Amino acid sequence: MQLAKLLTDQQGEKMEINIDISDIAKVQGRTIIDYGDRGDGKSTRASSFARYYFKRSGGKKVRLVATEDSSKAVFQDLIDAGIVEPIFMTDSKNPLVTLERIMEGEWPLIGQFEEKEVIKKVNGIDTKSIQKVQKWQPLSEWEGSVSAYIVEGLTTACEIIQEYLTSTNRFPREQSDGFQIGNRTYMASSQTAYGFTQGEGIKLVRNAGMLPVERVLWTAHEAKGKDEFGGGGAVRGPKLVGSAATDVVRKYCGVLLHTDRITTGKSQELRTYVQSHPDATNPSVNWKAKVTMPPTVAAEFNKLYPDGYFKPTLPEPGNYDGDDGLIPFLKNEARLLAQSSNAAKQFALSISNKKD
Repeated sequence: MQLAKLLTDQQGEKMEINIDISDIAKVQGRTIIDYGDRGDGKSTRASSFARYYFKRSGGKKVRLVATEDSSKAVFQDLIDAGIVEPIFMTDSKNPLVTLERIMEGEWPLIGQFEEKEVIKKVNGIDTKSIQKVQKWQPLSEWEGSVSAYIVEGLTTACEIIQEYLTSTNRFPREQSDGFQIGNRTYMASSQTAYGFTQGEGIKLVRNAGMLPVERVLWTAHEAKGKDEFGGGGAVRGPKLVGSAATDVVRKYCGVLLHTDRITTGKSQELRTYVQSHPDATNPSVNWKAKVTMPPTVAAEFNKLYPDGYFKPTLPEPGNYDGDDGLIPFLKNEARLLAQSSNAAKQFALSISNKKD
């Protein structure tokens, strides 16, 4: 419950102070980041996530924000069935504004446009024209009809934003050394563009976690960075752009999963880690992973994953109701959270009864 209090600032103006649950706590509760190398099944696991939350919610659709064309093939059957509602960002003319609006709760209605009157000066004369602009659905019109969001993926979204900043020359003082070929201008990415993009990537993750849905899943590629919380040593985690934000983004998710291919004998197996673990070839480098659990069920969670990982499986052909990919993990997580919640309620009730 939110509390509001009117205060008076130094200038004598009324100032409203809102006290609410921590934004980070809200974001962490809803946000999962699943990261790994290319080809390690992130999209396949995301499709299992979509099936799980569609079923869990009793048929509420799952929204997909895809920044990579490869997602189309993986999700097409779920899209055709009405389980997944997609947006593909590969052709967006302004990815920065589009992604921000989506993560703040608006949704672009594909193929629907509104007419807008635009006035431009032509030879010094104001000239009116009618332009078609994308129609958006506000959050108030869809809230309650969507169970979850999937964003494929964080790394490519940041790369698209950075390319947009560079191509539109958004930081000209740092981009004075570009060159032209014909009517095209080429610029290198500036240091400011890197920093801006890293901050924007974290902002998108944070905003998406505030959406009124049960869960938000981000996929990401992996990167090497520095541990800004544990002494500055080498660490690996989800990739944005550069390495400065690699370790920062993990505080905005409750579940951080890292999937890796491990060589065992003459074969390889896919492991999705729920705990941080050393790199197989360089033990001094740490891959970050975590699952936030109430202390009362943490021991039971650790018993379920004594080696700190699980092996995600592929779905059986034609079986949309199977336990594959992320589904066993999501079921275990939901069961333990419910168990902890019920135990806390029983504890509170028992204390209350003793007082009576």
